[in-house]
This record gives sequence, C-alpha cells and structure tokens, in this order.
Amino acid sequence: MWPIPKMDPPKLGGYMGEPVRQIMTLTAQAFSEPRPGVYIYDMGQNLIGVPKLHLYGAADTQAVIRFGEILYPYLPQYGHQQGMLLTENYRDAISTDRYTFRGDAEGEDFMPDQTFHGYRFVEITGVSKKPELEDVQAAVLSSIDRETGTFSCGEPLIDRFFQNVRWSQFANFVSIPTDCPQRNERMGWAGDAEVFARTATYNADVHNFYRRYLLWLRDCQLENGRYPDIAPVGGGFGGIEWGSAGIIVTYETYKQYGDPALIRENFVAMDRYIEFLKGQGTPGKLDNVGPLPDWLASDLSTDGPLLWNAVFAYDCKIMAEMAKVIGEEEKAAAYQALYDEIRKVWNETYLEPETLRTRKLDGTLNNTQASYALPLEYDVILPENLTKVRENLRKITEEVGYTVTTGFVGTGPLNPALTEAGYADAAYKLIQQTVYPSWLYPVTQGATTIWERWNSYTVENGFGGNNAMNSFNHYSLGAVCAWIYGYVLGIKRTEPGFTHFLYQPYMEGLAHAEGHFDSIFGRIESCWTITDTAYDVSFTVPVGSAATVKLPTGTVLEADGLVFTQENERFQTAEAVSGSYHIIIEK
Repeated sequence: MWPIPKMDPPKLGGYMGEPVRQIMTLTAQAFSEPRPGVYIYDMGQNLIGVPKLHLYGAADTQAVIRFGEILYPYLPQYGHQQGMLLTENYRDAISTDRYTFRGDAEGEDFMPDQTFHGYRFVEITGVSKKPELEDVQAAVLSSIDRETGTFSCGEPLIDRFFQNVRWSQFANFVSIPTDCPQRNERMGWAGDAEVFARTATYNADVHNFYRRYLLWLRDCQLENGRYPDIAPVGGGFGGIEWGSAGIIVTYETYKQYGDPALIRENFVAMDRYIEFLKGQGTPGKLDNVGPLPDWLASDLSTDGPLLWNAVFAYDCKIMAEMAKVIGEEEKAAAYQALYDEIRKVWNETYLEPETLRTRKLDGTLNNTQASYALPLEYDVILPENLTKVRENLRKITEEVGYTVTTGFVGTGPLNPALTEAGYADAAYKLIQQTVYPSWLYPVTQGATTIWERWNSYTVENGFGGNNAMNSFNHYSLGAVCAWIYGYVLGIKRTEPGFTHFLYQPYMEGLAHAEGHFDSIFGRIESCWTITDTAYDVSFTVPVGSAATVKLPTGTVLEADGLVFTQENERFQTAEAVSGSYHIIIEK
C-alpha cells in the first residue's frame, strides 16, 4: 500500500543532525538547442539542488525552466523527442519553475527558495537571449556536512564509480534518506536506507542523521509491532527486508560510532518488531512477510521466503548482540535461541542435502548469487555447510560470467561473502566488470550517479521501455562501497566505534589503492601498491584505537617495529597500536 499520512498530533522535540545546506555550486558544462528557442544545459553531474540563473527577457514575459536527469537519445524509437528532456520518469512531479521578468536590460537573477529538484539537465525557454554557460549554475543541496571517507585506485572507471556513490548519497541524504530525489516519490524507503547503511557510515558522518530517521521509524511503527516500509509518513509495500531497517540501521550506526544510546532509544521498538515476526508463522519458514524479494535484480528468481527468513535470522543475531550491550541478558539469550532455531530450520529447508545448493521453500532449485550471498553475509549458514555453500556462490558467479545478477537486497553482501569465502579474486572480477549487469556498466554509459536499474540507459537501446519506472539517482546498488572500505582499503571494524579494527587489504585485483576513513578516534589511512617483487603498504592507526594487521606471507623487509607471526600459508599477522606504519613484504 502507498503511504497514508500519519494524523496523530505532533510532539515537539529538539532537532537532531545537520540541516539541509548548499554544499557547492556547479556551472553548466555544455549546451544544446534541439529546437529553436529551447536551450538545454548540461551541468555535467546529476545532483539535487536549485538553479542559479542569469536570464534576459521583456517585462511581463515568463521564462519556463524545466529539469531532467537525461536526454532522449538520438535513436529512431524516440522520434521528435530526440535531444529533449526525458520527464516521463518524473511521473507527476512537474519539476518546472517559472520566472516573470521585470524587463531589466542587464538581465535578472533567479534562484527559487521554496523548492528543490533532482537533475543534470536544465531546459530554459521564454528568454530573449540565449544564456551563456556561466549564466547557468546549480546550488547543490545536501544534509551531508562532513565526509569521512575517500578512495582511489588509479583505474578511471572504478574511481568514477566511487564518486557516483558519493554523489548519490549527497542527493538522497536531504533531511531523510530518500530512495530518489527527483520524481513524485522522494520517500524515505527503509529498505534503501538499510542496505546502504554501512557504506553511508563510512562515507560521511551520519550518526545523528540516522538517529533522527530511526525516531521516525519508531513514530510510524504499527500497534502490532510492524515497522513501516517508509518513514516518516508510514505505509509501503516492501516487507521484512524493508521493515528490518529499524534493527539493521540501529546496529550499523552503533557499530560504526560506538554509541549504545542508539540501542537504548530503539530497543523497545526493535523488540516489538521481533515479536511481530514471531507471530507470522514458523520461524525459518515465514512466507507472508514480503512481498518484495531481491528488488530490481537482473535475476529476479531468488526465492522470497529464502531471503526473508535469512533476514529474520540476522535480525535475531544482532538483537542478541545489542541486548548484551545494554545489559538485557535475558532478552539476549532469547534472541540467541531464536536465531539458532531459525538458522537450523533455514539450513534444513533451503539447502539441498547433498549438493548444498539453495532451493526455494517449495523444494525446487534456486541457484542464484543472492540466494547464497545474503545468507552467507548474515551468518545463516551452519559451520558444517560453509565450505560447499561458499563454493556454490563462486560457481554461480563464474557461470554468470562474473556479472552482478543481484538487486537491492543481494548486492551489498555479494563481494564481502566472496572475499570471506577465500575468493577475493572473484570479487575483484565483479568490481572490474564492464558488461551488463555490473557496477561499472552504467559508468560506461555515462552515469554520474548510481542508477535504480543496472540498465536504466544504454547507448544501443536507450531506456529499454522503462521510461517511467527509471530513476538515475538511487544509491542502493552502491552498497558495495562498504566492501571497498573494508576489504580493498582493508579498514574493517572489529569493535564498536573502531576502538579496534582489522587492517587487512586484499591486494589481489588492483595494482594500487589508497584512501581513508575518519573514525571517532581520528583518521585511519590506507595505501598499498603491488610491484612485481613486493607489497608496499602504509597505514595509520589513530590515538585511542588499535589494530590487528593481516598481510600476505613473504619476507618482511621493513616493518616499522611490528612483529609478524605466520598465521597460515597465505597470511601473517601483527598487532599495532596508534601510529603510522610502512611495511614492505618481498613476495
């Protein structure tokens, strides 16, 4: 169901987090005139903001300013629309500004202050003189006040992809975590917020931003304990993968910033949600907590109950952990028992006994990347089944040609699951893939943000018939950036707030990577380069934090005081206190 506005009397409270601000100004980069008097300006970047224009017109005439994310391509199927703004995907969001001229000979400035738009292209008509590029600017808006992470590797497509994720977070973190900033939706869909939460907390300081969003999730929680799929207005039609944001966003925010107050504020609501799920049927076999499975996957066949019950298990697992943090030992034991129960049922129900390939609730084969990646990442697979299940994920990834067949729910877990399974090489093949569907495919098609669909636009086929249900600024599929921070840069938390972290860059698919994450203790830096003969690694541990360092085996030529112990044939480890380190390991 679509949202029904909440009509309860409002309660006043102090504002949490950062307000919406202008964070930068962009100037148009290119111009076209597809029809006489129709001037279209390319800002060079999909963004959220408002125009800052200098226009010319006769007194009492009106300039009409329209906005779009993309232009109709010059393909036969688009006929007379070629080169014009695509506005079908805005649906009934008109996204049009009008300005009535005074008639000033020197031109007039226009910048609306009661609206915002999601766009890359600006169409201007009704003016007496064509605006120059410098006359068309955009005030970029966001609630992101402080970025906390960077990454670069020297491969242009991957570096551009990382920037696309960053821009989509700017555009969709505007007061609430929206799903998209341009069309008639702009809703705080909880599933989008949940799958992106770990990446978001690496990219920027969103502690209070998420704290405010969690308040709205609680405000919209139903009497029966069900969380809404959308907040703050309530309603939606996602199901457990969306409602579980109340638990998972709390957990991710707590783990990144180490603030147990978040758990205390949300504990009663989270407990009510677990009770709601318990009432929906046999734990591990719930078939009515959808309807959405792996939303907008290129392979839509992943079984809903398989995913839903894996999410239910994970909810219970992290609830047990959070309950212990705030001293709710009895509750922690109950959650742990429920997690163990669901985990057992899940393995019996959704894995074939011999092959351990995944199957649907009805027993038929369901062999997809998402069917393995999410249960692996959520620790649903029993230890005795891990080796085969991990191998099955590797096999299906190879069979689909190292493309990404997952959607909103399965994409974030995919590369971490492969890397933890010992297949970092496969994860790197996925992040470097350029054919459809893959993270880099939209980049090759000109994307400057993350798209709702893997193929929202292609040079060959345009929009593929998806003119209306097609956002070019949706951050969900960018959730892989948490893997970039945690496994490529190697900055992976082991204790809340990074009081301790694991520094383990997987140096298997790139020649170089560098970046940082600003934890609550300070900056954690990572830089590594591979040569023909050695690994050259530099990293920083901030004061108040400590790290376990795990690097490839080899002869340590330089260690900066670290003492390495051979862990196995692949890795050697050391313990590091605060400081800056430079390590050289001969292959």
